[in-house]
Amino acid sequence: MYKVLAPKSCKDSAETLEAYMNNMRNVDEEVRINWGFSAFNNPKNVNYKGNLISAVTKSVNKWITFNELGLFCVPLVKTKEDFNDTAVQHTVEGGMAGKGVRLVHPAADKFDPDILTTKFIEGDEFRVYFAYGKVLGIAQKAKLYDKAHPWIKTPDNGWGYSMIHDEPVTGLFDLFADGVNEVTKKIGLKYGAVDLIMEKGTCITYILEVNSAPCLFDSKLAESMAQAIVDNEEI
Repeated sequence: MYKVLAPKSCKDSAETLEAYMNNMRNVDEEVRINWGFSAFNNPKNVNYKGNLISAVTKSVNKWITFNELGLFCVPLVKTKEDFNDTAVQHTVEGGMAGKGVRLVHPAADKFDPDILTTKFIEGDEFRVYFAYGKVLGIAQKAKLYDKAHPWIKTPDNGWGYSMIHDEPVTGLFDLFADGVNEVTKKIGLKYGAVDLIMEKGTCITYILEVNSAPCLFDSKLAESMAQAIVDNEEI
């Protein structure tokens, strides 16, 4: 049988994925699938199919992600001289559901080169789910209530993801394909999700974050992810 192993914070999606996979194929031996374990939280003596520990480790460390993906990511604020407008500070690891993000401004905050800081970009945010080089689905950040924070689009500030199921999603698949391919090539993830922002006015798209164990809140998406893993992982 398939056993999808994940940290506690990712258990719900892992259990959903596991159920779909076991309905799709009967497997005599236990096949362990990695859903979010890195070198930082990997139980000892556990071997996985799916994403390599090394790839997940790269994805959870934002310094590595930004350095590996370079120009595909939101521009870094690297020096005090660059810190001349509103910027965004990030926790390097963790910070789930946007809890590791805060806005800073030179008028009120000091620049710290040890903190990962990026340019603030206003625009629409998307989560692109992928597996084995193919885009499976796209979700867009949407307001959960009218008085949601206009810029910090986290659950605590009134924002959540909503799957895009209508016609425009076809064009977005092509638009976001380069970012997905870059994550597969340079980070090494076989499956996961990429968070992107499309800048208001220019429509330039930047990578915000890479997820090795994204929330599978949509049943069709979870089924597609399960099918991709079953079809591509040799037993």
